[in-house]
Amino acid sequence: VEEMMVWLAERCQEFGIKCEAPKQTLKSLAERSNQLPGMALQVLNKAHKKRSKLLTAALVEEHVFDLDD
Repeated sequence: VEEMMVWLAERCQEFGIKCEAPKQTLKSLAERSNQLPGMALQVLNKAHKKRSKLLTAALVEEHVFDLDD
């Protein structure tokens, strides 16, 4: 999970996404996405499309991860 959090933080920086409460939000995203980069990127894409470019815990919790594929 720690490595995924670092990777996510790097992607946020790369795409200009600010992160609300980074430790908790990125940890939650890593866990909920089952540490699958493609799944996590879906949430980062949603954050990037927002005018504020802000990744929030609520955005992570609202996203439905389809891990059955």
